[in-house]
Amino acid sequence: MTTVLEGRGLSKRFGGLWALRGVDFRLEEGEILGLIGPNGSGKTTLFNVVTGFLKPTEGRVVAFGEDITALPPYKICQRGIARTFQIARPFSDLTVLDNVVIGALLRTGDPEEAVEKAKNILDFVGLYRKARDLGKNLTTIERKHLELAKALSTEPKILLLDEVMAGLKPAEMDAILKTLVRIRDSGVSEIVVEHVMRAIEAICDRVIVLDYGEKIAEGKPREVMANGKVIDAYLGREYRLA
Repeated sequence: MTTVLEGRGLSKRFGGLWALRGVDFRLEEGEILGLIGPNGSGKTTLFNVVTGFLKPTEGRVVAFGEDITALPPYKICQRGIARTFQIARPFSDLTVLDNVVIGALLRTGDPEEAVEKAKNILDFVGLYRKARDLGKNLTTIERKHLELAKALSTEPKILLLDEVMAGLKPAEMDAILKTLVRIRDSGVSEIVVEHVMRAIEAICDRVIVLDYGEKIAEGKPREVMANGKVIDAYLGREYRLA
């Protein structure tokens, strides 16, 4: 398999607090990698370091064989790495279509081409019927799909998904899971931060677990969920009994 993204000894300190400490990870081409752990364990900080929103105190980020540690977010996006955020925030007073066109303009200077591309992406995520609606009028599940569409509009090869299923009902979650698998099948490798273990087990090839900024486990979903350290730090004793 081809490694498309690596973190090598990533650490991030805020004053006296280590939000990340010596984290190594890799993402393989065509893989969905789960990233789990308790709140405050460093998951979003890791995403922020990978995408250039934060610079690591120590360590390196390597994508497609290139050291991207010092690059700003827009250059990292240009290299094919996109992300979603925990709270979906569309451009409220723009149409759904225009929300996606903005990202599409990263790859083309032709507005008509960007519009056509945005329409195709909205169709892919099931939002085409809402193309003329304003972003502020979308439901929670529609905002989640729009968040995906905005990220996909930049033509990523790697997609980082930060709790994209948070706040969804089971049926809505299943719809998002199907979309994530279709995105992977289209050639995009993914890292998924999620607290719903059913979702992690359903789609992830491997899982990494963070606790207090350190990696405490890595492996197949069922292996990780049976790990005593993971149960004690995150899943809880009730999960063991289940």
